[in-house]
Amino acid sequence: MKYRFLFFTLPFLLAILDVFAQKPTKAIDTAYIRLPDTVKVVKDTTRTIRKKPYQIKTVARDENIRLSKVSDSLWLLEEGDSVYLLSLESASRKLDLSKKEPPPEVRIWDKNGIFNINFANVGLSNWAAGGQSSISLSTALNFTLKRETDASIWNNTLQTAFGISRIGNKTKKFTKSDDAIQVTTQYSLKIDEKWSVSGKLDFSTQYADGFKTVTENDSTYDELISAFMAPGRIFISSGIQFQVKEENLKLNALLSPLSGKLIYVLDKRVPPEDYGLDEGSTLLREIGIQFNGDLTMTFKRNITLNTALRLFSGLDRITKVDINWTTNTQFKINRYLNANFSTHLIYDEDITIKRLNDNGVEETLGPRVQFKHVLNLGVAFKF
Repeated sequence: MKYRFLFFTLPFLLAILDVFAQKPTKAIDTAYIRLPDTVKVVKDTTRTIRKKPYQIKTVARDENIRLSKVSDSLWLLEEGDSVYLLSLESASRKLDLSKKEPPPEVRIWDKNGIFNINFANVGLSNWAAGGQSSISLSTALNFTLKRETDASIWNNTLQTAFGISRIGNKTKKFTKSDDAIQVTTQYSLKIDEKWSVSGKLDFSTQYADGFKTVTENDSTYDELISAFMAPGRIFISSGIQFQVKEENLKLNALLSPLSGKLIYVLDKRVPPEDYGLDEGSTLLREIGIQFNGDLTMTFKRNITLNTALRLFSGLDRITKVDINWTTNTQFKINRYLNANFSTHLIYDEDITIKRLNDNGVEETLGPRVQFKHVLNLGVAFKF
């Protein structure tokens, strides 16, 4: 009797021992086996295919899973003791056995740049109508590096341009027609989608020496009036920023109730008095109120307008406002060719303008509106 009891209980004991001895079964990772919507799954525990025999080829194998190819439209998936017959309605469609795609890269830094190069040449030889030959070359670079998170925005820009030209024959000298370096960095802590607390630093100067032509006593010569870091300007500001960002419009407005203005004249050849400094001084400091506004608009995908305005008023001369206003319009012709028209207006209480009167005597006019415009047609490279 007891042996009969052992005979009946032995299979149950062996089954229990087998359960504890088995390793945990891994779940099917569906990310590694992506099946089309047309796949039909039919469970078949007999491990047989009731049609003509096929030559089965194992395609993928795991610890508990084996995937085998029967034909282009028939696949066999074995998991433990279970077998699944996978049938595709269209024989031309195949299972996608590619590995799991990596998650999309989260880009914190965004960069955008455009480099323009422009060239113009006019050559005249025995031209009865008159005129002079000319040649000009100019380049411009605009580069932006931006880091944005849920809590902050750090925006950095570099704008630089340089151009030279010569009017007349080869005996004439090249003179610069454009020369600018401007670096801006701004860090903002978000309050909500449109408002933030922001700090900004703006630096500007030029590459090469600048001259003006002076005629005196029937003689003409070039007088140095500017150079690298003569002047060099730094504006430091902090305040509240308002921002609007849409598909074809971007607007930034920063009001700084406390701002600093620094003007450097580090080249001793340049008179510091022309830029508001005392004679022999190299630095002018001012504390005041500043406003910065920047607007970018896109029209029909091939015209982009950018305008930036900076207003500064010193606390010791609150009714007098310095103005720095730039506009830049880009016309995209095709992938590489484009046209660019830019303007720059400056009014600064610290810059004195000198001019020759009708008698040929130089006189100081004081602060005046300065204006420059540049029209270029050339090649542009985006990166």
